[in-house]
Amino acid sequence: MNRREFLGRMAAVSAMHVGLLQGGAVIAQDTDRAPVRLRRLQLKAPDLKAQAAFYRDVLRLPVEASADRVVVTAGYSEIEFRQAAPGEKPFYHFAFTIPENQLENAMVWLEPRCAIANIKKSRRKTIQFRNWDAEACYFFDPAGNILEFIAHRPLKNGTSAAFSEAQILHVSEIGLVAPDVPATEAKVGEVLGLTPYRGSSENFAPLGGVNGLLIVVPENRVWLPTTDVHAAVFDTGIVAEGVDSDLMWEGLPYRVKRSV
Repeated sequence: MNRREFLGRMAAVSAMHVGLLQGGAVIAQDTDRAPVRLRRLQLKAPDLKAQAAFYRDVLRLPVEASADRVVVTAGYSEIEFRQAAPGEKPFYHFAFTIPENQLENAMVWLEPRCAIANIKKSRRKTIQFRNWDAEACYFFDPAGNILEFIAHRPLKNGTSAAFSEAQILHVSEIGLVAPDVPATEAKVGEVLGLTPYRGSSENFAPLGGVNGLLIVVPENRVWLPTTDVHAAVFDTGIVAEGVDSDLMWEGLPYRVKRSV
């Protein structure tokens, strides 16, 4: 191997360690396991027009809207909203990953367009997740979905560019509400091959890797950043890369399909 070949190979290894280049953006790799990526969420909403307007005009993301569905593109992820049944008001929690050094700038960009929630009615608008070495803020869309911007420092995907919608890199979390968190964790591990990311408990199980997490919580758990929004079960579809198989939950309206 000559010097040029050696340097080329070392550059390729370095690029793989830092991230993959996709659509002009560096997608950081998981630090704890093989990459898990949430390619598409399939959710319900009571007012599709309001959803389309929010994601297009507030978050400035690409939106495709029709009479029966709205599809939002956020980096390599898509969020598909379908019409909820009359009288039903489903809501979800999901998170967007942004560059690890951009949370403050993201909040400055977001706040003129959308209120950023206080953390549990305090004066704080950000929360530190020390076990993950991450920081986040929260806001809501018209359907009442709890949205999150999260910056994971271990990803080392910082940028000096001004914050814009282009730095909403992908969906990295989706909440799943279950009556028995440990049993659900075991099932997800058995079928999908996903294990806890930096630990779990009877009331909280983040399953997968830093770029893609199923956040399993019990019914009626209070969702951050609120003190009064209780987790509930609603129809949820997930298309994910990096899982071992498909999974349909018995007794719960959840489905995971492996992206190939």
